[in-house]
Amino acid sequence: MSDPKNYTKVINADDASHFRVSAINTVVENPDANDLRVSALQPRYDYRFVSAASSTNVKTGAGTLHTLVICDGDAKSIKLYDSETHGNNQIGYLDAPADGTYKFDCKLSAGLTVSCESASNITVNYL
Repeated sequence: MSDPKNYTKVINADDASHFRVSAINTVVENPDANDLRVSALQPRYDYRFVSAASSTNVKTGAGTLHTLVICDGDAKSIKLYDSETHGNNQIGYLDAPADGTYKFDCKLSAGLTVSCESASNITVNYL
């Protein structure tokens, strides 16, 4: 038997779980046995812009909160809930946050609601 050969293929294929496979390495020892190894998965996050001083349901159902991007120096407190409404199961609180990106990467079981004390410019990235 000859030594295995390595092949790298770059593809852009979306699947139902919001991941894009960016590369697949294939090791071929013989024509009947392929060993496929995924070398990189890149999440494709959804986003929602929140600007009102209110509670906004961003996501319904299980998922992942990736980041909050705050682009407003006047943002007051921001509360995050693993829920379809505010007031239940608070998972985060930012008090007068500075502009920037806040990374969470936390699992959600019921949904995601963002409650802002004042009008703000916030982009929520999630799965």
